[in-house]
Amino acid sequence: MRSSPRDVFVSTTSFQTHDLADIFRLCETHDIGAVELSVAKAWTLEMVRREKNVRRLLVHNYFPPPENPFLLNLASQDADNLRRSLDHCRAAIDLSAELGGAIYAAHGGFGMDLGTTLLGNPEAQKALSEDAFTPYERIYATLVESTQALCAYGRERGVRFLIENNVLSPLNGVHGRRLIPMAHPEELLRLVRDVGDPDFGLLIDVGHANVSSNALQFDRNDFFATLSPHIAALHLSDNDGVRDQNCAFDKSAWFVPYLKDFSDAVLTLELNKLAPAQILAVRTAVLESL
Repeated sequence: MRSSPRDVFVSTTSFQTHDLADIFRLCETHDIGAVELSVAKAWTLEMVRREKNVRRLLVHNYFPPPENPFLLNLASQDADNLRRSLDHCRAAIDLSAELGGAIYAAHGGFGMDLGTTLLGNPEAQKALSEDAFTPYERIYATLVESTQALCAYGRERGVRFLIENNVLSPLNGVHGRRLIPMAHPEELLRLVRDVGDPDFGLLIDVGHANVSSNALQFDRNDFFATLSPHIAALHLSDNDGVRDQNCAFDKSAWFVPYLKDFSDAVLTLELNKLAPAQILAVRTAVLESL
């Protein structure tokens, strides 16, 4: 398989199918040699381990998807859910090490343990009771402890642990800010300082940053100005600034001029159900911008 000047990973969310065997076949046909394992169906660990046509594999957040779904929440105040979340991340770090992945990232926690039907549903989240939320500083302290533990675990296995910025939509209502931490650049900067681990870093999802900037009224460029020394990876997609739509983009996208400043960062296209030709067009736009 041909090498590109720099690998740009493609998330499994980007394909029109989520069947992992089909995704791997499409990668072979269309010379996609770097894949981030995220949403996937009809998969097995053996399938992942024996894949030969994809040169590089990354594990992300909720992969491998557990047999019994739960909310991955590294800020959970429920002891059982926090244990499950940490165990999942440790298993993902182990798989990352086995597959040769240099990083593994998880999302930045939540202010309550949402049911899986509420996740990504801002209209339903607006109806949540005020009593359902844990005080911010308590969930923040738990997230710091979880992150420190996973950084240490990852370091022993040669995998750098990252936290991804959450997305807060203007549609989330008055409860949104309490429900969804780690959406503002200053929060993420505070997290980096309080974790205090030189191996810790951030995965910045530019689509999340775009939506959150409208909800929280900050300049979206602040994500790069404030956090650039700590950014180890980027998720790339575009949207309307209201919802995280994972749209395709070209070289005119607002964040593209920044990409050349992150020569060591892992770049991943996190798009939404596109044909291979569309994915390749976006990848070309990214590579030509570096």
